[in-house]
Amino acid sequence: MSLFDAIKYGTIDINSKDDLNQLPSEVVKKWHARVVEHACQSAESVVHKDKYEKSQKLIDFTRKFMRGEVDNKVLSTAMDAAYYEDYSSYNAARSVVLDAAYAASEPVSDAAYFAARAAFDAASATADFDESIATAAMKLYKEWIIEELVAYESEEFCN
Repeated sequence: MSLFDAIKYGTIDINSKDDLNQLPSEVVKKWHARVVEHACQSAESVVHKDKYEKSQKLIDFTRKFMRGEVDNKVLSTAMDAAYYEDYSSYNAARSVVLDAAYAASEPVSDAAYFAARAAFDAASATADFDESIATAAMKLYKEWIIEELVAYESEEFCN
C-alpha cells in the first residue's frame, strides 16, 4: 500500500455501515471474507481444547456459509447448538468460535468487531493478552479493506 492510498482511503471507518455501503460491493465481499477467515483461524487456535469437536463443526459451517454452501438458517442452528452446549472443555473455545460465526452472519458493518473479538478471545485462551490485540486486529482489517480497494481500482483502471 502506498502513502497515497493511505491518505486517499484513510477516513474509511470499517465499523460504519454508511462508509461500507459507499464502497463497491465486490470490495466489501472480498474484505468480509478475509475478516471472517481470520476469525476462523483465531478460533482454530483454541479448538484443540474441545474434546467434543463442536467448535470445529461450527467453524466449518461458518466457512460453508461464506462460500454460499449453507444458508443463514443452517448457520444460526449451528450457532444456537454451540451456544447452549455446556461442556467445561468446550467453554474455552466457545466464545471464540461464536465470534467467528457472528462475523459471518451479522451485518458486514459488525464483521470487524466480532473478528477482533475472536482474535482477542483466542489470545486470552492461549497466552497472556491485553486489549492491544483487538486494536491490532482492527488496524489489520482496515489495511485489508484498503488493499481490496486498491486492487479493485487497479482492475477498473486496466479494463
